[in-house]
Amino acid sequence: MDNNYQQPPVPQYNAPIPPQDDKNGLAVGSLVLGIISIVCVGWLWGVVGLILGLQAKKKKPGVKEGLATVGIVLSIIGIVAGIIASIFLIPNLLNNLHGLS
Repeated sequence: MDNNYQQPPVPQYNAPIPPQDDKNGLAVGSLVLGIISIVCVGWLWGVVGLILGLQAKKKKPGVKEGLATVGIVLSIIGIVAGIIASIFLIPNLLNNLHGLS
């Protein structure tokens, strides 16, 4: 008995490509820092959030752009609130320090 039977070749196929992740960490970071800058009245958090939001819009236009826009707006509000708070707090702190001496 001649055993010349060959198995058919295994079909070659490319593995399925996983779906692309459309999350944008920069946009989410900008949103979070924008919220923190308003709640903590910290202009420094707002500056970092603003930079992240602008980078997010520049890097991935169209992808989660709404998050980046909201992060930018909240960061600007936080910056302005922080500057206004600093303007009112610095003279008060100086008066308190002057009163201690």
